Amino acid sequence: MLFTEFNFIVFFIPVFIFTWLLKKNNHRILFLVFSSFIFYGMWDWKFTSLLFLIILVSYFIPLLVLKHKKYRKKILILGIIIDLAVLGFFKYFNFFIESCMEFSILCGVKANLSTLNIILPVGISFYIFQSISYMVDIYRRPEYIDRSFLNVALYISFFPQLVAGPVVRSQEFLPQIYKLPKFREIPFKYCGFLFLAGFFKKTILADNISYIIDPVFLNYQNYTGADLLFSSVGYFIQIYCDFSGYTDMAIACSLLLGYKLPKNFDFPYFSRNISIFWSRWHMSLSSWLKDYLYIPLGGNRNGVILQYKNLLITMGLGGLWHGASWNFIIWGLLHGLALVIHKIILNSRFRNLFPGAKNILNMLSITFTMLFVLIMWVFFRASTLQDAISIIQNISYKNSLTILNSYLAISLVICVVVLHYLGYKKFWRRLGNILPNWLLSIVYGVAWALMFPFAREGYQAFIYFQF
Repeated sequence: MLFTEFNFIVFFIPVFIFTWLLKKNNHRILFLVFSSFIFYGMWDWKFTSLLFLIILVSYFIPLLVLKHKKYRKKILILGIIIDLAVLGFFKYFNFFIESCMEFSILCGVKANLSTLNIILPVGISFYIFQSISYMVDIYRRPEYIDRSFLNVALYISFFPQLVAGPVVRSQEFLPQIYKLPKFREIPFKYCGFLFLAGFFKKTILADNISYIIDPVFLNYQNYTGADLLFSSVGYFIQIYCDFSGYTDMAIACSLLLGYKLPKNFDFPYFSRNISIFWSRWHMSLSSWLKDYLYIPLGGNRNGVILQYKNLLITMGLGGLWHGASWNFIIWGLLHGLALVIHKIILNSRFRNLFPGAKNILNMLSITFTMLFVLIMWVFFRASTLQDAISIIQNISYKNSLTILNSYLAISLVICVVVLHYLGYKKFWRRLGNILPNWLLSIVYGVAWALMFPFAREGYQAFIYFQF
């Protein structure tokens, strides 16, 4: 069930109504947990038992940590191992087997190992990361524990962010559960705009761009260098519109139910260096990797060499989190290398080499950073590592653009750039504050009416559902 499908509207309206009709907080929480399992079960009912298992681990491991203080670290490790074992089996088992076979061939030994026909449960990486963060938080700060099973179940399974984030911290979400939300506090105007913006990004921009560039990535040998360059730019735009569009709609739905989710994007494509980019792109994951992986590894303690090593390990594992493929690992490691280079520049005398040309340097930095990010997205999108390398080698602007509907493609790119810039300058927020509610309602209605003719038919899953 997608946020952009009519089925979701049919699901969400009754959930919204009954949530606010229930006057007792525990009744409301129970209903939302039930609704979240219904939502998840619409993908595949068999995996609701897996979600329930992760909830059980998330609830009982912290209780055991507090009860058996002598073995608290071992109990925490056991909980993390259970979570990672589940994630590893469903997401990485076949990748590990295939990598072992390839390595054995390189060593001159033929290994007869069999892969399994494993279906990847949607959103498994997101709710397992939340489970791990909750257990670690309770280990570090026992006072954060929530002894209500329903509260923990809602934290792990809350359907707006269940299948593609944001990755929510328990300290951000659980305190909101303790008090009964008030209907009059719902920011309907903001929610309407946010859901509309997310729907537009996904259905009008991301899906139409996908329709144009997918054939190029699947059969890149049949296209010109200009096509490859344009398709790389297209994916650069598509993945942002797709993922930030989902986040916008998730935050809007959550607010309508009385709960606030954390911000996940902050105009990352205007970042002047790679460090700022990662503080603005998928912010909840970046923060999670920092607090639960980078800092435990040692962070920036113990000297710069170990700091650089920790950055590479963190980003490499962050790449692996995105998918069981060497493409993602290389993508993560290259981003890690870029972060290391940026740290080296910051620690050198070159950072203040041209103090009088700050504006020019900022523009050059933004351009170079986005060029690097664009090239890295090719590794993210290509089917294999060899495909990614071949696409990058063959990119050229000298050939003519042969992609069908190239005028539509160029129009979509221009549209994205203009809308993104206006959003960056807070134009839409100011417009929403200026327009009276009656006129804003008309604008919303006209916008919805204009969007539907341009929406693609058929199932158009969000990109991050596969992670």
